[in-house]
Amino acid sequence: PDNTNPGEVNVEYSARELTIQLNRPYITIEGINTFGGIINVKGDHCIIKDGEIRQGYQALDELDNTDAQDSKGAVWVQASNVVIENNLITGGSLNGISVQGWGGVSEVIIKGNEIREFNTIGNHSSPVRCRAPGSILTENTISGGGRDGIFMPAEDCEISWNDVYDCMRINNDGGMFYVVGNTDDKNTSIHHNWFHDSQGPDYADGRCAGIYLDNDS
Repeated sequence: PDNTNPGEVNVEYSARELTIQLNRPYITIEGINTFGGIINVKGDHCIIKDGEIRQGYQALDELDNTDAQDSKGAVWVQASNVVIENNLITGGSLNGISVQGWGGVSEVIIKGNEIREFNTIGNHSSPVRCRAPGSILTENTISGGGRDGIFMPAEDCEISWNDVYDCMRINNDGGMFYVVGNTDDKNTSIHHNWFHDSQGPDYADGRCAGIYLDNDS
């Protein structure tokens, strides 16, 4: 930027993939800041709260990726009854919070976080990407995404009281809340959210939906 000489600034890269890995249940990580690596939760009933997770997942998309998706995120949840609360989660080329929806994973609560600046690649990644049934996404501020802001296609979920903006920066055919699926009844509630101030780029027709229920969802 501004024709800065690279020899006169610090250039950093990630030295490890993981900063925190929780393989056992009932562990609380509180008030701990991380930089340059993923927080991976594999234990049920764990809590991540009151921390700052910066540049957690910076990676290139796989060269052989045929579905334009990536399962990992700066906070990568592979367990049930996990709580992610009151954190700043910022900076990443793919997903911010990614919750898997297979292996019996369910009932994840994502509450009161500020989640921003993800998916600079522009594939099917999001600041929040949660596939776990029975999950709750509430009272979060979500901004700065190359494509969707929120992707939650699972059953029996609640998306409420979130402030979502500045999405779809480098892509189109998506929205601030986006799902793709089938005609099955998902029984998910979307209420009291503020979806605003997002617009796709000119080269992609400038399109950005607020709530986008795609492909027969």
